[in-house]
Parts: sequence; C-alpha cells; structure tokens
Amino acid sequence: MIVALGISITKGVFIKAVELGKVGTNTVATQEGCAIKIETTEKVSWTLPRQPIDLVILQDTSGSFKDTIHHVQTALKELTRPVKLEDYNENDPRLVFTDNPETTDRVMINTFQGLDGGYTYDIPSGGYYDPYGYWVPSTDSNFTSYWSTNWQTNPDLVYKYNSSALLTNKDAIDSAIDAFKTDGGTPTVPAIEDTIAKYNEIKGTMSNNRKTVFLLVTDGVANGVRKNGNVVIERSNYRDYVLQRYFQSRGVEGSERYIPEASQNYLARAKELEEAGTKLKELVKSDDGNTQNDGAVVVGFWEEVAGFTKGSQYGTTYLEGFGNTGVDTGDTRTVQEVFHQALRSVATSDKYYVNEQSDPKSFADRILKSVAQALVKEDVQGEFTVTEGYTVKSVTINKKKIVDVVKDPTKEIRGTIKQVGQKVTISVPESVFNPGENNFDYELNHVEDPETLSEEDEKEPADDYVPSKKNVTVGQLTGTFKVGKHETAMIGSKIPTSVEVTDLKYCYPNVTKTITDQDKSNDIGTLQGYPEGAIRPSYAANLTEASENFSYDLTYRMNNLPLNVKKNFMLVDELDYRLEYKSAYVTDTSGARTNFEVKTKEVADPYTGKTQTVVYAVIPPKAGDTSNPNVNEGLYGGHKFARYTLHIETKIKDDYTYKNNPEAYKALIQENDGYGILNQGKIIWEIIQRIQELQFVVRMQFT
Repeated sequence: MIVALGISITKGVFIKAVELGKVGTNTVATQEGCAIKIETTEKVSWTLPRQPIDLVILQDTSGSFKDTIHHVQTALKELTRPVKLEDYNENDPRLVFTDNPETTDRVMINTFQGLDGGYTYDIPSGGYYDPYGYWVPSTDSNFTSYWSTNWQTNPDLVYKYNSSALLTNKDAIDSAIDAFKTDGGTPTVPAIEDTIAKYNEIKGTMSNNRKTVFLLVTDGVANGVRKNGNVVIERSNYRDYVLQRYFQSRGVEGSERYIPEASQNYLARAKELEEAGTKLKELVKSDDGNTQNDGAVVVGFWEEVAGFTKGSQYGTTYLEGFGNTGVDTGDTRTVQEVFHQALRSVATSDKYYVNEQSDPKSFADRILKSVAQALVKEDVQGEFTVTEGYTVKSVTINKKKIVDVVKDPTKEIRGTIKQVGQKVTISVPESVFNPGENNFDYELNHVEDPETLSEEDEKEPADDYVPSKKNVTVGQLTGTFKVGKHETAMIGSKIPTSVEVTDLKYCYPNVTKTITDQDKSNDIGTLQGYPEGAIRPSYAANLTEASENFSYDLTYRMNNLPLNVKKNFMLVDELDYRLEYKSAYVTDTSGARTNFEVKTKEVADPYTGKTQTVVYAVIPPKAGDTSNPNVNEGLYGGHKFARYTLHIETKIKDDYTYKNNPEAYKALIQENDGYGILNQGKIIWEIIQRIQELQFVVRMQFT
C-alpha cells in the first residue's frame, strides 16, 4: 500500500509515493480491520483568556446567628481559599487569583442586620379592654390601617449593610469575614437590593464571559421592608394581642413575656423575597446571552426550628399555621412552608438550595459543596470539520483521552465528542489546556460500509470478486476552540493527501439456505417477500411423512467481515422447539469438512418457554496477512471471503406428529399462513447477533 502526496510545482501537480505508515510529520495511516485508521498529533497554542468568576457573598449577621456564625466563617474562609492557575482541578473547583484584572477571580463580602424601627397597623379606636386591662383593636386591617411608627434608638440595632470591594487577596477576604458582628433583625430583601446596586456599581465590564455566583446565607424569616428610605418591620396591633394570648393558652415558651414576631406582614415579605430572587437570577445571567455561561444563585438557610417556635418568634404558627389562632391571613400554609418556598425560589435550582436544621457544621459543609457546583465552569467548545467518510473515534489532549465518564484521571478527561455528518463539536473543561503549546491527538476511522448500513442495502459480491486497489483521502480534523469572543488559531491542516488501499467494502456476511427432504417434487419452492417485509428469499418444503428426517444447509459468505471480528465468532441456528436435532457439520467450498467444532445447547424458547435446541459452530481464529506491519487483519482475517456451509439434519419431534398429537400437529401446519414452522439462521460475533432475513419454512403435509 502507498500514500499519494500532492505537491504543487509551477504548472502542475506531481505525485510522490511513500509507504503506508507515517504520512508527513504528524500522521500515521494504517488499516485496522475493515477500517482505515488515521492517527494525527496537532499542536494547540492556548493563549485564550480564562473565564473568571465573581463570588458575591451576602451574609445574614442578625442576632439569631450569634451561636452559629463561627461555623459559617470557617466555611467561607475555606470556600475562598484560592489555588494557582496551574493547580486548578475541575473536580475540585477553586478560585484563582491572577495578576490580570481581566482574568482574575474576585470576591465581594456583604453583611446585613437590624431594623430602623417598626410601622404599627390597626387603629385602636373601636376596640375594647380585655379582662387584663389590654386594649384590643376590633379588626385586623391586614396592614392597611397605619397607626404609628416606633423608631429604634439603639444604634447597634438599626439597619446596617456593609460591603467590601471586589477582593483578589486572601488576607483581605479573611479580614472581611473575621469582621462579622451579629445583632438585630433580618431585613433580607433590602440587603439583596443594596447588594445588587453596589455590585452593579463596581463590577466593571465583565470581560471574558465573567461568571457571577451569588451566595445568600441566612437563618431567619425575612422581616424588614424599605419604607421612605428606612428599613422597618410592619406589625399588626390586632395580631400582637390575639397571637400572644393564643400562644399563652398553648403554653408556648416566652409568650408571657414577648409580643410575637408572628404579627409581622410575613406574606408580603415572602412575596418580596421571591421577587428579589428573580432580580438575582437576572444578575447572574451571562452578558453574552449564552445560558451555558450563566452563573448561579446559592441559598443557605440555617433553620433553627426550636427558636422559630418560641413565643418571641412564630410560636405554633411556624409549624401549624394560623388555623384556630383567631387570625385569618388568607393563606393556609404554615410560616415554615411559606419561607421554604420563598427561599427555594431564590436559588437557581434545588441543587443550589441548602436547608439545615440541626448541625451547624453540616450546614457549613453543605454550603461549600453547593457553591463548588456553582463554581464549575461550562466546558470550552470547539467546532471542527472532519473529512467526508470519516468518523472521529477518539480525541486526546495533553495525553488525556476525552471520555463521558472518567475512570482514570491520570489518562482521561471528562468531555464530549458529538459528530453530525462532517460537523464535530468537542467540549472539554478549560483546565485541560496549559498556557502555551498543547498536544491535540485524534484518531479517525474510514469504512466503506457504514455501521448503520441496513441489511436491505447490503449487496452480495460476484462469485469471482477479487478486491481491487483504490485511493482513499487521508482524513483530517480541522477547527478551533472558542472562549467568549476569543478563538484559537486553526488546528489541523487542510492540505489533502490520499492513501492507496485494498477495497474494504462488503464488511458483512451473506447467507443462503437450501432444504433437502425425501421428495423435492412436492416442495412449494422459493418465496419472495415472505414473510411481509423480508429482504431475502425464503424456501418452503413439503414433507411427505411428518416423521421423516430432513436436512437444510446454511451457506455463509464471510466477505470482509472476519477483518472486524475479535472474538466469539460462530454460526448459530435456533431450532424450533418442535424440531429434534439429529446431527450437524460444516464444510468449505470444496465440500470437505472443516475442523469447526459443532455444539448444541438446550435453552428455553423465549416465547413459549418450551425447550429448544440451539446449534452453533465455533469458527476458530485464523490470522490474516501479517506481511505488512501497517495492515492489521486481526485474529480471524484468514477467513475473509471464505464460504462455509452449516449442514443440519433434523425431524419433527414425535410429540408433535399427527399420529401422537393431532391437535398440536394441525396447529403447526397452520402457522405462517399455512407454511408451517419458520426458521432463521444467525452469525454471531462479540456478543453481536446478525440475523439474515433468509427464512426457510418447513411445511408438513399429511398423507
């Protein structure tokens, strides 16, 4: 075999022949079974900027976090621990701080706490004094009848929102985390609004598809709303009284000393929280409009149920709702259900929502894992074109083969290769590329008969067919990888070369069948197109006596199929459960018996459960031509274009003859439109069954 290289010299193209094997400086062309295999090594110069990440943290530092905040601080310090660019591992994503503001990851630390005061609703007039001397408003206005404002006088408890710059220094990040001080209420929505505004103010141009990951960590039910520039809690006089008395009647801890937070406008705060979540999802969308580059919103909810059910908080309404309390909110859900739904809606998806009720360390660890998922970047995509007639079998980058599932991280990298016609899309993690030169190896296969070729389209070679020589273009894979608006130089050469090979078509077998009984004169003979849809002709024979022996031959033309077989090569015939096996053997074209071992196995018929006999002849290995090191014909290549005939002798089992079982016999001869028992031959290799639709039918005629 030779390879033809086209070289342009002034006025024409001249062909220089070289031996099959190494083609040019970076390609090896070989024959592998029925395929032409092309192995090529290219170089990829990786100068594309990395996709940077902004991690925006909004930490609730309200008073209820006092005993838990140190766990969160530890988790946030671990979360923001960076790695060097060359040490980045996509399976353990970390922040990377570079010297380039266009590519470095950044961290913004924000905290919130406190309330400036409270708006009170439900005008006292028209009420009454209860037996304990408390004035009770007569109606619940559902936060429509404003009465008064109580301003917070303690400067430590007013609304505080603190934000950092976008930090790229670990010491500065740790310092901001160490500065957390807990106190005051939980004004979640005003803090989200302030964080969005501040981040938009300082984030800059977001070059290189910079990805934003937003982390909200809270332990409370949102209770603050911005009114006229102040952050306040809205309370109901009516609900203050009714709920406190109800909690007292239920023995709720602290209800005798505290007016419950359950009187606040919790439904409005939940709705505002859901609306704020919509704004956050817009914030983390990619500027390039590609959803694959979108960031994520992560929510961590430390839910201390014991605290929420005390008299100062939500008492029985947290887990039971407001039924029987004397307050009608118009919503039958519990307070817990309302805020679970609201906080879950803020997160991009459930995998980014963390709810923990008992173990603060577990809470911190789960936040770490959830944010780590969000830090995973979308794969880099490459758009390539492959030479017509070729299939991409594998791609290896820097000695790591692209696979769907990684089993050996030292030799494999997660990714996908999708081919539609000549278009090939390769997706891999950005981290597989090193700055500078990278190896890009690919393997292509070219076959004359595609694997998807239907039996209907298969042809049978002429009896005197001898494979000829032909020129086949050496396959190439060319294209580029892209990151945002940046693109690599063209990978691969478009200069055509060709290789002269032996024609490798007919990489499938053909089968013909004949039947021999005592009297061929009464046979129906060849049936075209039966059963309906059959591609190969069938043969129908009539038996003179139901008990007579008959034989049939299955002649297999191997064609080029053996070149592709690696193991378990055999000729198989499954006898109908009503047929009794007598004997079988295999002959070659001269009629001489081969050394193929013929075996039988009793199995259950998959349709009837009856015992049937499977006859199979094992084809022994026979190496093909080994004279050319660049041609691999495999273990069975010596069988190419051979013809073998499987001879089987059988008869109808006595249990199904007219004499012994008239009803079963009548049913048998009426099958398949009166043609009787139907039979199919198979050739099996590597646990792959090939069923040649060359059925023959044996019809028993009772005389």
